[in-house]
Amino acid sequence: MKVKRLSAGEWEEPVMTGYRLQCCDCGLVHRMDFRLHKGQIQFRVFFDGRATKAAREKWWKSQMEGATKAARREGQG
Repeated sequence: MKVKRLSAGEWEEPVMTGYRLQCCDCGLVHRMDFRLHKGQIQFRVFFDGRATKAAREKWWKSQMEGATKAARREGQG
């Protein structure tokens, strides 16, 4: 599973099906499908619980590693 993080307001060219988007505030991941229908771009969204769990675990691990490194630096000073 690959979830791309974008900055607020950043443009992205998504793939047509199975595009995953993670909310920067709550960490929920949604799978989005896009199509062109009668000249209009449409999209539909599905909550992806498995991807949300994996992304949150990865984020939490990175936060803990960062906190551990900061605590070690403070202890050396």
